[in-house]
Amino acid sequence: MALNDSIQFSRCFFIQQDPDWQGVHDTVEENLFVLVINGEMSAELNGEVYVLQAGQGILIPKGTKRHLFSSGKQAFHSWRFRFKSKKQFKVQQIYQALALVPYFTLLSQEEYNKVQHTLATAIIQKIETFPQKPQQGSLGLSVQQTEATEMLLRKSLAFNIKPRDMANEVHLSMDHFTRLFKITYGCPPKQYLMKQRMKLAEELLLESTMSVKEVAAKLQERDLGTFCRTFKKVTGLTPTQFRNL
Repeated sequence: MALNDSIQFSRCFFIQQDPDWQGVHDTVEENLFVLVINGEMSAELNGEVYVLQAGQGILIPKGTKRHLFSSGKQAFHSWRFRFKSKKQFKVQQIYQALALVPYFTLLSQEEYNKVQHTLATAIIQKIETFPQKPQQGSLGLSVQQTEATEMLLRKSLAFNIKPRDMANEVHLSMDHFTRLFKITYGCPPKQYLMKQRMKLAEELLLESTMSVKEVAAKLQERDLGTFCRTFKKVTGLTPTQFRNL
């Protein structure tokens, strides 16, 4: 199933695992995206261990040595998506995918099979747009600077702030802040803010009865057409298509 020029969806499956489950040690033959619905799962990938909680997903590139296992005292449920891509993925990334969870929480495999094209399209196209978990390091923003930046984001519900506001918050020049921010988050501040605003739009579309126009107004978007184009650019779907999934 071709989703776009570079991604081809192979198959998906729903997994329910016991608290003491231990997966096999093997090498991934196709790119794999795992979305945890509830519980907690651990993934040992090329010797590094990642812990995924409900609402998080992880991209496991082809060729990765993996061992998936339960990490707590409770069972966990997850959806797994296999896909081929012309793009070479080099690094495993943890994604905050909470807005996608409502699609899959109540679906059985049989029910999913009826709508898999639409849902697979939504999640696979989002792999490159999910904001990844920040990775602090000596070359990027410090832990304190990252915390200050994210606190500023939380204070502004609609993320109606400018990159310069973020730079001022951590007392850095705009150029210096932009460079460190990109290292930490993997994209420039302006792009990150756009993605976060569209993530909030997704939540409003899924969890409220607000119209598309009202959602745009909530995000202080003055032009509805611009909002719809931006939303489609980030998610691959129009606001109406996203709500009707």
